[in-house]
Amino acid sequence: MKISKNIINHFSFKRILIAPLDWGLGHATRCIPIIKELQQRQIEVIIAADGAIATLLQREFPEIKIICLKGYNISYGKWKNLFLLKIISQLPKMWKVIQYERNWLNDMIALHKIEAVISDNRFGFCSKKVPSFFITHQLQIKSGSFFLDKIIRKINYYFINQFDECWIPDIESADNYAGTLSHPTVFPKIPVKYIGLLSRFKKSTQEKKYKIAIVLSGPEPQRTIFEKKNHCTT
Repeated sequence: MKISKNIINHFSFKRILIAPLDWGLGHATRCIPIIKELQQRQIEVIIAADGAIATLLQREFPEIKIICLKGYNISYGKWKNLFLLKIISQLPKMWKVIQYERNWLNDMIALHKIEAVISDNRFGFCSKKVPSFFITHQLQIKSGSFFLDKIIRKINYYFINQFDECWIPDIESADNYAGTLSHPTVFPKIPVKYIGLLSRFKKSTQEKKYKIAIVLSGPEPQRTIFEKKNHCTT
């Protein structure tokens, strides 16, 4: 799908570094139409990723240079009532990765003469040296607790506000997809722009073979648990 024209049209950069979060493959796949749009505008793209993210994007763009950038490597809890505790226990590790990202990025900006960076939900992937753009569909992260949601939003916005712009892959109108996740009552201080829906898929004229297609990705062990549960119910 095409990106909203008010996003890319003002770009005059020659080389952009883009890094998707390693929290499932969705962050990488929704970067694909952005990368293609940048290429159409003769902007050189460099990707920062590792693991499955790097493999997927290298297959999609064999001509693009990919620099190894370690991920957050977050895992979910096996049990629902321990999910939040599992995430909280990994916060120190996340903070270390964020600090690493910042130092790594400044080195890469100088080494590869980067003119702008695009971060898909990587909090530390911003720099004061060049314009930095943050992609997320979760401005309001839901925890199940109203008061905890407010705390999480403040932490989320603390990092987002360090970027120059925030891009939301959703529709601005009431007829949207992410609901309150991408349409909160309080927004970050930086400019927020809805860039429309992002997908690497194109409409096909081939005959339908299956009624439903399910694509599973995301942190373990929940991805595998859901897959096994689906097998048991079909």
